Amino acid sequence: MALSIENLSDWLKSSATENPLHNIVVVCVNLLEAFGRALNQQKLVVENISNQTNAVSELTSVLIKYKSPKTDETPAPLGKTLEETKSILSKLKAQGIEDLPTAEKCFSPGVSSNTIRIWEEKLSANKESLTNQSQQETLKLQTFTNRYGQTSDQAANITQKDYQGKSTFVTNLRGN
Repeated sequence: MALSIENLSDWLKSSATENPLHNIVVVCVNLLEAFGRALNQQKLVVENISNQTNAVSELTSVLIKYKSPKTDETPAPLGKTLEETKSILSKLKAQGIEDLPTAEKCFSPGVSSNTIRIWEEKLSANKESLTNQSQQETLKLQTFTNRYGQTSDQAANITQKDYQGKSTFVTNLRGN
């Protein structure tokens, strides 16, 4: 008897049989479902951290664009418009940078290069923290992936051994 999708589904649903191999496969399939859900959740966590890291990088690039090329501390406008200045300050605040001046002060008279450098350092620290977190979460994702694969292999091997055992038994009954 070959196992089709319908037969396999019915076979897995009939839990608590006298066949211990069947019961182990049912447990493995339930584990596979749980690992699949965990994998999907962990993938979302890693993607979220990656998006946050990209946002920090983009914000750092914007700040560098508005840093005054002069070596003195002459303030330069942060943004081309007041709205852009407000947007930049909002993104800085979202990244956890506190004690920001008002948008009006950042636009005119502007922000010194030293202030922008301090913000860049804080963003760099945020990015480093996110990178470390990303590495940890990626390792968890890899672990879930490995366990998912191991459980799948285990279920396939047990199913194959069960089938081989029954096939051998039937062959022996026929008398070769």
